[in-house]
Amino acid sequence: MLKNAAIYIADPSIIGSRLFDSINAIKSYKINEDNEPTSVLLEIEWGQIRLNFMENEQLEKHLKGFSAYIENVISDQGKYVYVQNRICYVTMCIGCIIQHRESTVQKVESFLFELNGKLNGLLFLYDSIFDYSGEFLGGLYGKPKEIIVPEFS
Repeated sequence: MLKNAAIYIADPSIIGSRLFDSINAIKSYKINEDNEPTSVLLEIEWGQIRLNFMENEQLEKHLKGFSAYIENVISDQGKYVYVQNRICYVTMCIGCIIQHRESTVQKVESFLFELNGKLNGLLFLYDSIFDYSGEFLGGLYGKPKEIIVPEFS
């Protein structure tokens, strides 16, 4: 069952009610500022996702580790340079903690790809990296066959 993912973005200013209201699958959302770090709980037709926003103090070290990981899993030179350049502009990492039924995995995946597309981010899912367009960029296990990447306008 899919339980975790991360989204790396350059522009956190787009996170808010306008974004959440634009995604039909989100039934409601609640900002929790009492939690460390700040998080948003999304209620979705198939379950919940808690979006945890990594604190700035942790981000630099985390991105160095992510960059090192990429060195080991992306062999295509063009994709490698592209992803490393994208990482240079990341200002926020959003950790996704997912609760859902096993039968809803494809809906969860579809939602994560849609959210990542709207955030223009890099999605880390199944130990693999996907672009905002859903393109598989690299990873330990390759693109799982069962992932259906939706097309967004």
